[in-house]
Amino acid sequence: LADTDVNYTYTDITDASQFDNLDDNWYQAIGSAPTLVVERGYTKQTFYDIFKDYVIEDGYLYVDCLGNPVDMFIGEYSFEGATLAAYAPDGTPLAIEKNVNTGDTFTMSWDGNFLSLKVVIVGDLMANGKVTSAGYDKLALHVSGHTTLSGAFEKAADLDGNGAVNSADLLIYRQALLGLKDILS
Repeated sequence: LADTDVNYTYTDITDASQFDNLDDNWYQAIGSAPTLVVERGYTKQTFYDIFKDYVIEDGYLYVDCLGNPVDMFIGEYSFEGATLAAYAPDGTPLAIEKNVNTGDTFTMSWDGNFLSLKVVIVGDLMANGKVTSAGYDKLALHVSGHTTLSGAFEKAADLDGNGAVNSADLLIYRQALLGLKDILS
């Protein structure tokens, strides 16, 4: 390791095998899984290369299913001179084994550039990967005009994909809540 402090461990990684061993070494030394702030330099890829199998639109990354850990998105990729990170809605870094939910953010910085994408999982209104009565209530309050969903959560509430959150989306969510429709797979 090149340098170590209380919060971070720095190391140079020159090939994929070194990165594969990093998690195991970290866990043995620290006793917990590392938080993801990864810098790798053995292949050059862009942020859009990483997420090429997903829809990226207006600063949002649409993920089509649940149960995707952070490292599924970034554990297999490398970046020449770039830093890729994942954060919870409150700004805390996500551990690599944590599942991605609506409202999480992926960021990438390289050569003075910065890019940030908010995660949207259609139907994940509570950022917990579940269809719940609380999610139904949140959507019903939005549709009735008592509250307003915004950002990634508004995008996640557009269950029929027509660009508007309305009573049709509420009906779809209710069907999912009753087990009649699967919206999170």
